[in-house]
Amino acid sequence: MISLTKIPHTPPTTTHINKSIPQHIGATTTTINTFSDIMDSAIDNYLASGCKSVISKLSFRKFLNKSLAQIMTPENFLNNGREAKVYKISDKYVARVKRGKYENDAIHYYDLIKDSNKKFRELNIYYGEPVIKVGDVEILKNATPRDYVTCGLLWKGAYPKPEEILKYHQEYIPACSSVPQEGYDEFAKCLKSLNEIQDKNHNVFRSLKKQNKIDSEYQQSKNISYTLDTLNPNNVLIADGSFKIVDHFAKVPFDKPNSVYTMIEPLLTRMTPDNLAEFNADSVIPRRNILRKILIASEKSELPFGSPLADETIDYSLSQLCADEKKGIKSPLGIFSILKNMRKESVPLKERIAFINKELLEK
Repeated sequence: MISLTKIPHTPPTTTHINKSIPQHIGATTTTINTFSDIMDSAIDNYLASGCKSVISKLSFRKFLNKSLAQIMTPENFLNNGREAKVYKISDKYVARVKRGKYENDAIHYYDLIKDSNKKFRELNIYYGEPVIKVGDVEILKNATPRDYVTCGLLWKGAYPKPEEILKYHQEYIPACSSVPQEGYDEFAKCLKSLNEIQDKNHNVFRSLKKQNKIDSEYQQSKNISYTLDTLNPNNVLIADGSFKIVDHFAKVPFDKPNSVYTMIEPLLTRMTPDNLAEFNADSVIPRRNILRKILIASEKSELPFGSPLADETIDYSLSQLCADEKKGIKSPLGIFSILKNMRKESVPLKERIAFINKELLEK
């Protein structure tokens, strides 16, 4: 969701504070010097109140509406996503505002505050669920108060420029390759847990079936499962040696939709929502290292190998990105079928990891 380049931490806004904005809502007397402090205090106290009182909901809605003009500024702007713009509120919170909406029409008097969805609270790397939602504005926890790098390139609706592609190879690929194995393990654990979260939602099921978005063999489940939008790599950020998911989960009408491809697509094969990653000789080795860490994490959590959500071009892309015939580096695709058989034969995890390392470590 944020630009590719490594973004430095910036201090909270210290410019003029609009006096029409209340200093706090139900807070004890506190000296507050910045707009970010005011916002943090108001949000924290509203959440601490339990969000049940109609009066507190109306009061916070009015407060947030008045605050938008100071939130939605060029200085606070972080990124344009496919569906929303993101603005920094503070080191603790960001605001996600629907595309096409501005400070004077994002919240209306009839909009009600919606409670956050508690089912995803145990997913440690997930920051896409709003803590507060009213109208077309969502308040989320800030996943990256310090330096961070996005996966892929910032989506601009056009083919990336040569200098942007070069930056992708020089900045993103090394950053992703250097994430510790523990970061990949946490990503896989999150996807495994997400596969266990289901709802009944026949409306979404019929809608997807009507649009022919899912193969017929996957239209049998009456349950709705959740997955991340892997078409947009910007939905995953790298910060503090780990991955962070920062967008809404999508609903899909079949079981266990999250697979090893749910990691591969945003981290390896997708450069933007509209563009697949391109071959670069200098990126082959670090890309193989990324794939190695993904496969090890997937084996630890035993993620599925297949998913109808996976882009049908992923396997072909992997064969192009992680191989270099001139250097005698072979395609890694044969690894998948061997790992499948090893799982079926109950080969110990230690041996499966040793096999992955043997095949993908730089020699």
